[in-house]
Parts: sequence; C-alpha cells; structure tokens
Amino acid sequence: WDSWVDWSVCQFSCGGGESVRTRKVKVMATGNGAACDTNDRETRVCNKNPCPLDCMWDEWSPWGVCSVTCGLGTKTKTREKKQYQQY
Repeated sequence: WDSWVDWSVCQFSCGGGESVRTRKVKVMATGNGAACDTNDRETRVCNKNPCPLDCMWDEWSPWGVCSVTCGLGTKTKTREKKQYQQY
C-alpha cells in the first residue's frame, strides 16, 4: 500500500459529519501473488460539536383590553421566546 492521503475536510461545520482518507495500491499483485485487501478507505466522525441555534420568537398574542374605560388608555400585545439562543 501507498501512504494514506490527508483527511478530507469535514462535510459539516457542526452537528457531526464525516471525514475520509484513501490510499492506493503501491504494487499490484502479479503471477500467484495475493492481491491487496480492500482496505483503501477510512472514515471518521468529525465536528461533533452542536450547531448554534438562533433565538426565535413565537407569534404575537391578540391585542389586550384597553387599560381604561374612557379617555386615553393603552392596549398591549405580547410574544414569548419560542427558542432561546444556544451555542
């Protein structure tokens, strides 16, 4: 066998991926010589770190009731975080 080539770049930057390296037969078998086995490729798991998650907001609530029955008042609506940011 020839030497292994360098590991490939991981297919994903986070969340787990696969990196591969290969090698070639250096001298092919001749005559009654035994052929090389099929061990010409290795894989490894890479970039197992979790992917970052952005903060996401839920939908707005309906408008609330007016704060006063006459004159100038306020109505409010709210929304909650659906997902907190994670790294």
